[in-house]
Amino acid sequence: MSEKIKELIDKYQVRKNYEDKTKFINWLKPVIKEMNYDFKIDKYSSKGRNLIVGDINNAEVFLTAHYDTQVNYFVPMFMGMNWLGFIIGQLYVLFIILLPAILIDLIFKNIFYYNIPNIFLVLIVLLTFLYTQIGVSNKNTVNDNTSGLATLINIMENLEDTHKNKVCFVFFDQEEVGLIGSSKFQKKYRRNIRNKPLINFDCVANGNNIFFIGQKEFRNSILNNVLTNSVEKIMKDNIYGKKYVIGPAYRYIYPSDQLIYDNSLAVAALKKAPLIGYYLNGIHNSRDRVFMKENIALITEVILDFVKNI
Repeated sequence: MSEKIKELIDKYQVRKNYEDKTKFINWLKPVIKEMNYDFKIDKYSSKGRNLIVGDINNAEVFLTAHYDTQVNYFVPMFMGMNWLGFIIGQLYVLFIILLPAILIDLIFKNIFYYNIPNIFLVLIVLLTFLYTQIGVSNKNTVNDNTSGLATLINIMENLEDTHKNKVCFVFFDQEEVGLIGSSKFQKKYRRNIRNKPLINFDCVANGNNIFFIGQKEFRNSILNNVLTNSVEKIMKDNIYGKKYVIGPAYRYIYPSDQLIYDNSLAVAALKKAPLIGYYLNGIHNSRDRVFMKENIALITEVILDFVKNI
């Protein structure tokens, strides 16, 4: 792991509010310049800024990751990848949002013998949801999504000069509040990126199963064959014992920025359990501390080989 990535993890894990994001951008800009890439801050609103590294017009592939971080939920989080696990995960999030109102209602009924009016319970639910958007910043974000940023930086550091013009790197803002940055980027640069593949890295550092989840247009393109060859070449019998899955987006549900684009691929690291299958956990709270640097190394090798062969 390079000194740049170590510094990123040590000093810039919190990137939720505008000021923290500005500190990160001020650190990233000279890092990018040092590697001889063009750097552009693409502001799309008073608080929203995507970061573009490279030439949008001439690039053959876009490599992306969101750089904003989330609030601290203070409870364990879970997200399944198959339909059953995904539904369970969404119901779990809904339960967390409803839980404060449920507990307050039970306390007042059983201790104070008072029924809280429903309108106040609804208000508590709304305030809880509002907290998930503007609450206390999570200080531990190595997997979600400092790992994605580390992957982009690691690829930049190791990409041969002869291949740099093939790639445009984009750091998306406001993914955690609704894929806003990626949506704005797609809308603004639709003509520039038409028919070009986008590979998005989100939560790649905590799990022994490396997933490559393709949207239909990407799966039907010749580049899917190129990527498959690169994945099998690098991942097969790797020294870390990591497994890999190349699968379709209709089977593996992964809600991140690549969903905005038809010709796209999601890359993530997942765990596996009986019944629920592959899943992601340990994010959006203080438990997000696991950074498997071998995942970053393997994914970087895959992408470098992919870029070399397109």
